[in-house]
Amino acid sequence: MNLIFSGRSLRVLSLASLAACVFYSFTTNQWVLFIGSYIYFRVVINFFAKSIALHRYFSHNSFATTKSKHDLLTAISVLAGQGSPFEYSMIHRHHHIHSDTDKDIHSPKQGFWHSVFLWSMQSAEWFFQSQKVSLKKTADLTKNKFVYIVNKNYYFIWFALIILTVLIHWKITLFFLLAPVGFEVLHNGLMSSYLSHKKLYGSYRNFETADDSANYKFLVFIQTGEAFHNNHHQFPTKYNMAFRKDEFDLAGWVIDRWLCIECVG
Repeated sequence: MNLIFSGRSLRVLSLASLAACVFYSFTTNQWVLFIGSYIYFRVVINFFAKSIALHRYFSHNSFATTKSKHDLLTAISVLAGQGSPFEYSMIHRHHHIHSDTDKDIHSPKQGFWHSVFLWSMQSAEWFFQSQKVSLKKTADLTKNKFVYIVNKNYYFIWFALIILTVLIHWKITLFFLLAPVGFEVLHNGLMSSYLSHKKLYGSYRNFETADDSANYKFLVFIQTGEAFHNNHHQFPTKYNMAFRKDEFDLAGWVIDRWLCIECVG
């Protein structure tokens, strides 16, 4: 299982690349690249690769799609840099079972920095022996050949992407491959792991779940439907996380219009 958690190196490298972009971007052209990498992160990585593919499709099986779109979601999920569909789903499903308990991998109750980042730097022993993460909960994902291939070769694929983009131009590697992953590491940790499980000003709960999950309307612009986290923890298999008339989930709308087969909500 050391291969699965070798993602620690990718996370550190991506955060270092993000920092390099911030300190390197002084000229107008370089700031254009930096802003472009952020837009790429928001649209491709956070919206499609993480929210739709890794989270709703693979982790929760919240909708069915065609084979070609399944393969597309599998391929695009790699760009998120948050682990293969197998790895991400294993950790996220464990989080839902043990949300905001001692076995929760990234609960705010364990501290800000642990919830945002340090949990992802733990050893395999911590995940499997201390937190009791179970491989059995993602057995369904190993049945698909393409997902299995991506999981087995995930970090080799990333190594190849880094080498290929460096050969084309190092700025592509820095601004459009690694820095966007650094954005996602911080975004996912701060927004999904920490803020979405804190009862702060502006938060509200539609459902009295056993955990501390909360909804934040003012985060919808940067979180889309993921900001309705309390809704999600009440009904984790729903592809659309909006429930009230004044809530709108853009990712759920995209799934309903273009991705799922016979979606019913």
